[in-house]
Amino acid sequence: MTANNTVKPVILWFKRDLRLTDNPAMVLAQELGPTIALVCIEPSIWTGNDYSKRHLSFYLSALTSLNKSLIKLNVPLYIIEDEFITTLNKLYSKIPDFFLVSHQETGNWLTFKRDEKVLCWCKKNNIDWHQPRQNNVIRNLLNRDLWTKHWSDFMNSPCLISPNFSKNKSIKTVVLNAPFERILDQSTDKILSNLKIESKIYDLPITTFLHPTNSFLQKLMDGFFNDRAINYQKKMGSPITSIHSCSRFSPYLAWGLVSIREIYCELKKAQEFWRSQSNVTSKLMLTNLYSFEKRLHWRCHFIQKLESEPKIEFDCLHPKMSQLRNRKIESTEEQGKYDAWKNATTGIDFVDACMNFLRETGWINFRMRAMLMSFASYNLWLHWKKTGEHLAQLFLDYEPGIHWPQVQMQSGTTGINTIRVYNPKKQQKDQDPKLDFTHKWTQNSILKTEIVCVETSASIAKKKIWEIKKTYGYSAASKKIYLKHGSRMNRKGLNKYKKKTIKDIKDSSNQILKNNLNLFD
Repeated sequence: MTANNTVKPVILWFKRDLRLTDNPAMVLAQELGPTIALVCIEPSIWTGNDYSKRHLSFYLSALTSLNKSLIKLNVPLYIIEDEFITTLNKLYSKIPDFFLVSHQETGNWLTFKRDEKVLCWCKKNNIDWHQPRQNNVIRNLLNRDLWTKHWSDFMNSPCLISPNFSKNKSIKTVVLNAPFERILDQSTDKILSNLKIESKIYDLPITTFLHPTNSFLQKLMDGFFNDRAINYQKKMGSPITSIHSCSRFSPYLAWGLVSIREIYCELKKAQEFWRSQSNVTSKLMLTNLYSFEKRLHWRCHFIQKLESEPKIEFDCLHPKMSQLRNRKIESTEEQGKYDAWKNATTGIDFVDACMNFLRETGWINFRMRAMLMSFASYNLWLHWKKTGEHLAQLFLDYEPGIHWPQVQMQSGTTGINTIRVYNPKKQQKDQDPKLDFTHKWTQNSILKTEIVCVETSASIAKKKIWEIKKTYGYSAASKKIYLKHGSRMNRKGLNKYKKKTIKDIKDSSNQILKNNLNLFD
């Protein structure tokens, strides 16, 4: 590599934040020095059980779109297929001193452990690693009581403008040789086909419902805030009407093509506009936009859970629930149930229709996601980790910080949420009364025998859950979980959980409970 020897270069490591605007990592990189952008396709992560080719294709498409802007800013973008620690060693041999900049990520367990290794590597080699926060997820949060105030302060601060990378104009020719490859005008398919791990990634049809471009995202935002949001609350529950009435921003937020603060800013502009109008439409829009605003709040709230407790990805949040279901499929019967659920052949036609729709499009509305998880966990009595991984592979908007807390919530293992078992037949009656969606997406599965009796299996599941909820020490553990992870929007709930918590936790008559509680210290 040849570069300006008087200025320390910056390696801007892209994880998910693939945007120019309101990108703290990009702004910091610009301030620190001439910048080289880097994408590392890590085999251990991309071939994991929660990712699929659907994700990688969307990611690479967004990357190639971003690269067009980076080329204009004289920021070279390189890609390498390797583990990141190995990549750092290769970089270090070419550039003995540099700044490393990336956004602060709340990813899955593999990325969490990877980042621990990166931190150790940087300390050992005297490399400064900067990780600006991108949302209101706070690392090393000590007090949940203050979280909502932090959220409000962050979201109401101004969005950052796109950096111009002025220092890159004065840098001499920068070249990273093999195994680093400069991304120029390669297509997404070409980049994907050149990857050695391409054949090892879980294969799914690449969804074409959404496009990872800024222009398409802008059309979505304009349509939602100007019109579609008017039916947000009323029609978000149905898999038919939610396609149009939901915002559909989730993949762009998950992969960082837009920041949550940018969405919030657009929301505030829309609210201001509709307040200036005085008619029935404006009142409906404001009501529905307020509902959407609450869900932006919940988005950060759930990601904070995984940030504060990374083991939520594979350990039951409530320790008493750890033996509730078999962690691994241990019988032919269990395997048959899992395969039927996964392949949409349960004979419960609405479940099968939703699974087929999700597999094809990469998206389905929240209520149907909850129903799919509820059916797998309660009616089929399968462990949430196995089924959660499959859903993660299907969701184009897979966000680990939202996904795993929600998977546990819909499986009854958090200890602080209401046990909610979705009856798929009732959901079908409520959300698809004319069976238009069901008939379109079930194909021949309607004629198959139902794999379980919905009512009987739900009754048995509820009984098992409540038997554990009644055991000694369950309530004390739930209180501690709530104080660490629970929402503070309901102050009465907070005060209820705070009462007698210390006394319950110090109860020396149950040493096993004490040991379990240590998991949450």
